[in-house]
Amino acid sequence: MAAGLSPVVSDLEINRLFTVIESKRVEVKIGKDERSCHIYGITVLPKGDIILINSGIGKLKLLSTNYKVVDHVRVPEMPLGICAVSDNQVAVCTSGKKILFFDVEDSKLLKMEREIELTHDCNHVSYMARHLIISSDDTVYQYTLAGQRVREIFTTDGWGLYGIAVSPSRLYITNYKENKLITVDMQGEVLATLIDKDLDRPTDVCVSPSGQVFVCGYISNTILQVDSQGKQKLATLANKKNDVSCPQSMYFNSRTASLFVGQNNTDDLLVLQLK
Repeated sequence: MAAGLSPVVSDLEINRLFTVIESKRVEVKIGKDERSCHIYGITVLPKGDIILINSGIGKLKLLSTNYKVVDHVRVPEMPLGICAVSDNQVAVCTSGKKILFFDVEDSKLLKMEREIELTHDCNHVSYMARHLIISSDDTVYQYTLAGQRVREIFTTDGWGLYGIAVSPSRLYITNYKENKLITVDMQGEVLATLIDKDLDRPTDVCVSPSGQVFVCGYISNTILQVDSQGKQKLATLANKKNDVSCPQSMYFNSRTASLFVGQNNTDDLLVLQLK
């Protein structure tokens, strides 16, 4: 998902090429987990708290800055996507066509009373300027935080939309079915479509605060860095040699210059240290 993008960033900084200097696995399983985790979503709050979605077991997990699980809550419907909407609150989209809100206070996850009921599926959610950007299988919507639908931003034929990331002037959208990273402006006009041999079944996409764009491929077991226009691959940043295996979610942590990667059927969060 997208981190907050700095308003003034040079082209040189946006297309700065990262390399992986270390990869490590952090176990996030706790004793009460019935089965292996599927980390479908990741976000980090300004103070450094890390929140993961374990969709396979229907839980949110709160991690400290040193990757220790300090709290968890069960979500009645399968959680699929997550984003921060304030310094201490996150929004979670679920398989039940709802957006749920949770506060983080004193190392605890607290479910809020308010929720948003949708009339469509919701796979992923991002935050931008007091609005939620929500993807279903075939459409990306804009909603207010109060739950009012503002508009449909982008629609595709059939199904296949998966991850979304937001920058001030454009959206990055993965199409899992068609092996594409689609970049659109805020009016929904397609600016670029990227297809690459190293990107098989793209799942999530994220943007760093400085504007670098990362996209992962589930079948190719890869993470690519692409240019800010979404037109070309800059590098295959990581692959199986870096322990990438069936990646499903990502988050760029600007506090530590690291890329968090959630993967299928594993109890580990993959942390890629970048430079």
